[in-house]
Amino acid sequence: MNKLLDFIYPPRCQLCGGGQNLTDSGQICTCCAADFSINKHACERCAEPLNALSEVQTAAQICASCCKNPPIYDSCYSPFIYAQPLEWVIQQLKFSAKINFAPLLSQLMAARLKRELTAQNKPDVIIPMPLHKRRIKQRGFNQSYLLIKPVAKKLNLPILPTVLKNRFKN
Repeated sequence: MNKLLDFIYPPRCQLCGGGQNLTDSGQICTCCAADFSINKHACERCAEPLNALSEVQTAAQICASCCKNPPIYDSCYSPFIYAQPLEWVIQQLKFSAKINFAPLLSQLMAARLKRELTAQNKPDVIIPMPLHKRRIKQRGFNQSYLLIKPVAKKLNLPILPTVLKNRFKN
């Protein structure tokens, strides 16, 4: 059935619409995928990108902000830098309800995490960021959960969606 659908509606890149040089997922072309900035040099605590020239680094590569005020969590990982085209894709998902971008983002995150995570740094669980009840009502979905569900499945990690509560009115 999928082959028939692919014949009638050939896969296209979700960003540029091109049909050539698609990645294995068939959702994005290799040129557009290359535009996503990989977060190679980041704080091991908060995942903020580090500027190698201006940041004073410890052996563990912790940013100045985390050295001064360490967060309550041990570490965080962000596979990409929040810049274009990622910024646009996330905004389309969140604010324009383009949930067709969720599988694309999940696939990109899972592929990156699979390469980066080892037995030593693999998380125990994944906790999606909760939304306030009013925001869920407005949007109709929690984008964090939509994104992380396929990632957790691919990485064989449990999801704990109800551990955190959002008390802020946003």
